Amino acid sequence: MKSHYEKVIAFCCFLLIFCNVGLASTSFNVYQPYIVALPGVGDSAGSVVIGVRTFMSLVCMFIVVRYYQLIDCRLGSFIACLFSAASMVVYGFAQSFPVLCIASALGGIGYGLGGMVCTTYLINRWFKTDVGSAIGVAAIGSGVASILIPTTAEWIIRTFSLSVSFWAEAVLALAIGVLTFALLRNYPKDLGLEPYVNPKWLQKHRDDVVHVEGREDVPVDHGVDLPMGPHRAFIIACVFVGAVCVCSSNFLSVLLVSEGYDHQFAALMLSVSGLVLTVGKGAMGKLFDVLGGMRGTLIALATFILGLVLLVFGAMGNIAFVWAGCVLYAFGLAIGSTGIPIWSLHFSTPEKRVKTVRTFQTGYAFGSFGFSFVPGVLKDALGSYVFSYTVMIALLIVAAGIILATYRRYQKAV
Repeated sequence: MKSHYEKVIAFCCFLLIFCNVGLASTSFNVYQPYIVALPGVGDSAGSVVIGVRTFMSLVCMFIVVRYYQLIDCRLGSFIACLFSAASMVVYGFAQSFPVLCIASALGGIGYGLGGMVCTTYLINRWFKTDVGSAIGVAAIGSGVASILIPTTAEWIIRTFSLSVSFWAEAVLALAIGVLTFALLRNYPKDLGLEPYVNPKWLQKHRDDVVHVEGREDVPVDHGVDLPMGPHRAFIIACVFVGAVCVCSSNFLSVLLVSEGYDHQFAALMLSVSGLVLTVGKGAMGKLFDVLGGMRGTLIALATFILGLVLLVFGAMGNIAFVWAGCVLYAFGLAIGSTGIPIWSLHFSTPEKRVKTVRTFQTGYAFGSFGFSFVPGVLKDALGSYVFSYTVMIALLIVAAGIILATYRRYQKAV
């Protein structure tokens, strides 16, 4: 086991994403129809509850680098899991809008401190090759949560109560925190190991490795130092991607319910999209490793856009479009978890890597926060969530243009 401990690290990253991203965000939309139905909440206030979580995760993006300088990834991720567990405990007691906001804030802290920034740090330390695949394995965590949690939560709510469902997730989050704390190690050197290098990769790329005294041959770490203009444009693209990825998943169930579909069908669609998302995250990491950043991004975003278009038409009464839209949208949604860390690695030099990961992830978090208030407000103003999804499609098209243009310009360097 020790000689292949990078697999344990990838598994721990999977669990961290399951807990801090999957429970707090990806699968949480199963609760949204119940939250907006609470006395004194409604659609606009329901959007604010989500906005509080995304705001806190955005705030964490400004401190997460310093956080992991003061506290190592092992302890830091455990604390993040405690925040996620505390969030679910408070949700279980919440019967008013202010208490819902407190619970949401705690979940946002767990998301921001224990999400993709932490796992990207760990994977970048433990893997020199197959980075995309490792990130894909980690990102599957939120997809698995979106498969298992919606139908399970729906059953627990019907059988017991909404509070019991939240408290069960709190116990699960605490268990994950304890397990990952027991297994995680911050650096390969903590176990007397070197970062993982795929032997097959070495055989094919002998000219792309350097020998370091006292260590095995390791790959040269390439990256693009983007000029200020393209760098800022890419941040804007990350903002738009964050807005669409987070809000499209958070409001999917309430979109379907508000357009006449029942809660059970909405939960089923969440589980279906969660299954596809899980497969998509694993496949997308491999897709980036095999086809490269530009082609992988093109396939992901094109699928994402088409899926959202079908969901918009399906929500208005075509159940076949809903099924097709959920499948395509969920596969493209994987770009939110795999794309940001991979783009950060491609468009940064080793010296600027930590800062770039934080910057792109901050843009993603800012987009999710800034847009989280829009769906509820548009629903109250115009009578449907369909208008918000139409805006999401437009944002994603603009983001795709920026990202693909950047790849095309710097393709050789990447």
